[in-house]
Amino acid sequence: MTPESFSVGVLHGLHGVLLGLLGSVVFLVCGWQDVGPGLGKISSAFWFLLALATTGGVIWLGIGAKIWGGALFGVAFFCLELWLIRRWWRVRPG
Repeated sequence: MTPESFSVGVLHGLHGVLLGLLGSVVFLVCGWQDVGPGLGKISSAFWFLLALATTGGVIWLGIGAKIWGGALFGVAFFCLELWLIRRWWRVRPG
């Protein structure tokens, strides 16, 4: 087994894309729960960074495995995440 086939073969096909996006959603929800003043901003920034990195990994997996629909879905999800993070970041808790 070559290193290239291992990196793409671990999560084969659309299952890898969907599992990666599910992990990204979990990180996004964790960050959303932590949004607040002070230390809440730091911890939410950490979770949001993990969510964006996971979605970047999904895009990388889609391109590497030549799953163009998965890569395109990852890019769309990345844009949605950025929009949500910017929206949640601006909201000041009551």
